[in-house]
Amino acid sequence: WYYLQAYSMRPCRIEPLIRLAQHYMRQEDYATAFLFAWRAFETPYPTNEILFVSKEMYNYTRYDIVAQCGLKIEQYEKGLEAIHKALEYYPEDQHFQELLKIYQEHLVDRR
Repeated sequence: WYYLQAYSMRPCRIEPLIRLAQHYMRQEDYATAFLFAWRAFETPYPTNEILFVSKEMYNYTRYDIVAQCGLKIEQYEKGLEAIHKALEYYPEDQHFQELLKIYQEHLVDRR
C-alpha cells in the first residue's frame, strides 16, 4: 500500500515499483512482479531528481527482474530487451551473460 502511494506521489521514480516487484517475486507471483518491473523498465532515469536515486535500481535491478520474470511468464522478447539494456551498463556481468544464453536457447527452441 505504501509503495503504491509513494509511486502515485512521484511516478517519475521507480524505487517503489522495484520494491513491489521484489515482493511479488518472493511470493512467486511472477506475472505481477513483471507488471511492476516492466513499468519501471519504461520509466526514464529521473535527471531532475537528486535525493535518494538508486542508480543500481535504474541500471541493474529493473532489468534483472524483467529478465527473470520474463522467463517464468514467457515474455522472451521483453526479457531479452532488458538483458541487452543491462549489458549496456555491465557488459561483462556474468549473471546477465548467463541469462542471455538461456534466452537465446528459448528463442531458438520456439522457432
